[in-house]
Amino acid sequence: MTARTWASRVFGLATAAYGISLLLRPRSLAAQLGIAEMAGEPAMRLVSAVIGVRDTADGLAIALAPKSSQRSLALLLRAAFDAADTAACLAFLPASRQRTRVAAFAAAWSALALAAAVATADR
Repeated sequence: MTARTWASRVFGLATAAYGISLLLRPRSLAAQLGIAEMAGEPAMRLVSAVIGVRDTADGLAIALAPKSSQRSLALLLRAAFDAADTAACLAFLPASRQRTRVAAFAAAWSALALAAAVATADR
């Protein structure tokens, strides 16, 4: 296994672990987003579940893809998901330092996924 393959698989496992954490502790997403007062709301639990399932599935797809082309596609999806998360945070969260941090982290994760997808392509 090459260093690139190993790194992208670890990236996938980290993404899946985050997704699982949202499924096990749905209130944590509200705290991360700086809207802890909404943690118990049904809509917030729904969002946590949707993102948790999405991240778990895509993370496992990245980590377990047998072919580099499949891993690259899963990484491109990850980049798109996190780019959309960045845009949603900026559009819908109240202006705050927390919003800036969350959006920056999502943007960085998106950029890492995109770089990994490019590095993985055709290998």
